[in-house]
Amino acid sequence: MIELELPVSGRIQFDGFLHGPRLDLVVRTPDAMPTTLGDTLSEAFHAGCRRGGLDGAIRFQVAALGPSLAAGALGTRRQAWTA
Repeated sequence: MIELELPVSGRIQFDGFLHGPRLDLVVRTPDAMPTTLGDTLSEAFHAGCRRGGLDGAIRFQVAALGPSLAAGALGTRRQAWTA
């Protein structure tokens, strides 16, 4: 699982499940994301699967995310990642 907190879209969790040549991804957010963002993520996911020779599915789920897993792992120290 990867959890991100973005300034514009807030918290997002990505749960990936790899079963042989199949990759399934669940994208979880506390509120519905804009359709355009979902479409962009879906297109990128399927393009990545094709490039990697994988089959797969992406599913979007609106759900309460609970306490941040990253906060527990990092304690009070937070690290900013930049591209």
